[in-house]
Amino acid sequence: MQIQAGIGLKSVHGLFIGLSDRQASHLLHSISGFIYTEPFEILRIEKIKGYIEVSDTPYMHPSDPRREDYEKEGVVGGTLLCEVKVDLKELEDDMGVSLVMNDLNSRLVSSLIQSINKNIYFNIIKAQPLINLEDILDPISKLISAPRGYEVKDYSLDEETVLFQVDSMKKKDSNLIFNLRISGEYLVYAENVGRRLRYLEEI
Repeated sequence: MQIQAGIGLKSVHGLFIGLSDRQASHLLHSISGFIYTEPFEILRIEKIKGYIEVSDTPYMHPSDPRREDYEKEGVVGGTLLCEVKVDLKELEDDMGVSLVMNDLNSRLVSSLIQSINKNIYFNIIKAQPLINLEDILDPISKLISAPRGYEVKDYSLDEETVLFQVDSMKKKDSNLIFNLRISGEYLVYAENVGRRLRYLEEI
């Protein structure tokens, strides 16, 4: 299902001259697709701290009452602040029409960004297999770290925490430049390294 807000089409009409409703809709989807697929430059990385499941007795069966599992604070994800450039010529090639822009109006840009974010979330992210999201979030997965004395043994993406959001847009020469916020968190399991080594030495 293609989710499209009327306010999004109005913002496209306000920023781009002479487009039909059909062309405006196509352009909104085209911009969203390019933002999602074009290489992005990472400007800053922020770590997200949270609770990691840890075990001090990893050698014991999960059902053994002597097993010691609990939570400790560690790094479970992160946020990438990025920049991506979308070439207007590529948009024109995709559209099959020449694009003429008005001066950027902050209200129209804000409305367009809101529609782009909805389009990316509902029509791209929610429609994709998990592996595609994991590829995009790979730089974030490398931030995962357990508390001292523990080693990360397994982690999986918490899909409900994934955010792919356009924060701002500007035009420079023949490019539309978007600032993005990409973030995600993982469910992480770690084990006590010292306890495991002592157990292996004893057997």
